[in-house]
Amino acid sequence: MTTPIYADRVQETTTTSGTGAVSLAGAVIDFQSFGSAFTNGQLVGYALVDGVNWEVGYGTFNTGSPNTLTRTTVLASTNANAAINLSGGATTVWCDAPADFVNKATQGLYPAVDIAGGAANEVVYQTGVATTGFVATPAANTLGVLAQTGAGAPSMQALGVNFTAATTAPTSPVPNVGDRWVNTATGVEYTYFNDGSGNQWVQFF
Repeated sequence: MTTPIYADRVQETTTTSGTGAVSLAGAVIDFQSFGSAFTNGQLVGYALVDGVNWEVGYGTFNTGSPNTLTRTTVLASTNANAAINLSGGATTVWCDAPADFVNKATQGLYPAVDIAGGAANEVVYQTGVATTGFVATPAANTLGVLAQTGAGAPSMQALGVNFTAATTAPTSPVPNVGDRWVNTATGVEYTYFNDGSGNQWVQFF
């Protein structure tokens, strides 16, 4: 998943109905519009409220007449965590940092890189046909970790989490979510977790 972008004090209204893209009707007084904060195609964290119904997720901002916000990934909502059916009345939509993102970021579990290709030990965003060199070949549009050859190194376990220092990503025993690996050749640290497309080693700050 592309790393989401955030901005302060972004809030607009919409009279969109249904579960599709939201047409943005302009900034609320004392706030800025999505168009002032973001560029076309950027993925942003968002929340919206329509009466007693609400929704939080990641949306793709699109410039146009009017600007729109595609509800790309709904993380939580009053509609069983699916897109809510907007009534067409006054709805407020704003830039929001979803708990999903904040929790992963504070635990060091969110990817720090999002690139189209890279060298050994980098997290890459796989956008097309799978390439060689991955620890585990990722599907299209998912994150993967490029492998590096070299001798292994000892690992240790504490509090149920494996900590490994080696030049290659540990594969045996099978890693568990939350395991950590430090690449001794680069000093880069990785966490093993499920980013929505499967369990894999992901670089973090």
